[in-house]
Amino acid sequence: MSTQRETFHDVLAVLQQIGLLPHLMLIGSWAEYAYETNYFSSFEANLQTRDVDFLLKSLHLPENKLNLISALEDRDFIAVTDPLTEITKFFKGGTLELEFLARELGSGSSKPYHARGLGINVEGLRHMDLLLDNPILCKINGLDVIVPAPHAYILHKLLINKNRRSEKRDKDIRSVIKLLEAVSQMPGELGFLRALFTSLPLKQRKNIQTVCGERHIDIT
Repeated sequence: MSTQRETFHDVLAVLQQIGLLPHLMLIGSWAEYAYETNYFSSFEANLQTRDVDFLLKSLHLPENKLNLISALEDRDFIAVTDPLTEITKFFKGGTLELEFLARELGSGSSKPYHARGLGINVEGLRHMDLLLDNPILCKINGLDVIVPAPHAYILHKLLINKNRRSEKRDKDIRSVIKLLEAVSQMPGELGFLRALFTSLPLKQRKNIQTVCGERHIDIT
């Protein structure tokens, strides 16, 4: 097993130990690792990234402040707070970079959100409801980890594609194509994807259809 995956497993263990893991959803590329090990039999995650993103299910949880910074520093992570954005991220050499996120509230904010239970400021992002409203539970190294259902993950990647940097846009599309191939091999999964797509607001559906048309992707 790679050092990167071992470090990731260690991070999950730390988050479980301090009681934070149940309040988080693993999103971004590392969610694909959960799909590889739990959901699909013919899918291999493309983990060519150091970025590990955890989405807080609620800014109000956990209610008590946890010792996140000291717990990660004990595992040789360095907490770095950006002087401009005031957002804190965690780095371990060239192995992993951890970031904790929140859903953007209302009309948004120019300032970061304070996650009281974590003792840090976190970035707020839009369109997180699509992920949070469609959770599944996966086992990773013996721990229960909440991730978005792959169908929601696919649609979310398509929805936000035009807002991503160009190199990340292409990487996300490659992931979407690989996941769609895996979905198409499982009975009923394409139907679930189409039903979820149909349930989205019209504006979101149009944005997804635009990206699908440009990238020659068929989800309908």
